[in-house]
Order: sequence, then structure tokens, then C-alpha cells
Amino acid sequence: MAPLFAAYDGTEAQAVAWARAMAGLTTSDRGVLAMVDFCASAIHHALAGLDLPTAMARSEKYLTDQTLKTRYASGLASVGGNSTAVINTFGAGCDAFAMFPGVVHLLAKYADQPREAAARAILAGGDNATRCSLVSTILAARHGLDFMPPAWYGAVRRKDHIEALLGKF
Repeated sequence: MAPLFAAYDGTEAQAVAWARAMAGLTTSDRGVLAMVDFCASAIHHALAGLDLPTAMARSEKYLTDQTLKTRYASGLASVGGNSTAVINTFGAGCDAFAMFPGVVHLLAKYADQPREAAARAILAGGDNATRCSLVSTILAARHGLDFMPPAWYGAVRRKDHIEALLGKF
């Protein structure tokens, strides 16, 4: 989802429409698409300078399914718990509905500690690629890429090429 934001027009409507169109290439599940809408909206609001709790609250309108609303509320309510245990209780596998409250948990608990959120997303195991991608994209929208220690990003293959491409936007 992150590359969409390099070229979007700065409006929530376009962010959500583009993210939904991208996700629609591989799924037609309304619940999954609502999660995509929520995440795209949260990224948009974070890029606009809102703190993560406010960005997430403004994006709640996309959680139209009661199951999603319940999972979102569970993620918010779990911020006092150990992140690995919480994520594994919700479900650390590939199921989007099981993953969603863990993403919400990490964003809410570590809204101002992006390195910790990214580390916890990785350490929880399971389908951490998807979880880490969503959490890190939203965190980077709020805090910029500088939240990552140089060692995390410095070893990326073709880093110079990626940065050159990003510089075109």
C-alpha cells in the first residue's frame, strides 16, 4: 500500500479508492476491503500530521462490519497487555480478521514509540510480514522513515535505486 502514497493527490478519498482498487485485485471480501479502507485512511491522516490515536479514530468510519468494530475495540482494549501474548491470542497467522486487532494494539500501544512497535510486530511471529508492513507504513506516515535505525534500512538491497525512485515524487 505504501507506494500509492508517493503519487496520491493528498485526499482521503483518493487514498482509500486507490488502496481498495489495489486490494481488489486479490480479494472481494468486504471485511478485508473495509480493513484496507481503514488503513489507507489512517495513513492519509498520519501524513496530514495527526497523531495516531486521532488518525485511527477518524478512520473508524470505514469499519462498517460489526465483527471489525469488535476486533478494533479489542485491539484498543489490549494495550495494557504483553504485545506478543496479545497478538498470539488474537491470532498471529495469515487470517486478516485475526491479524487486525494486533495491528490496532501495536499502533495504539506504541503510537509514539515507532521502533518499539516495529520490533514488537516482528517478534510476535506468525504472519509478521503483513502485520509489519501495515504497522510500519502507518508509523512511517506519522514519524517519517527516520524512525528506523540505520542498520534496519542500511542493508536493504538496491537501497540507492529505491531512494532514487522515491526522489522522483
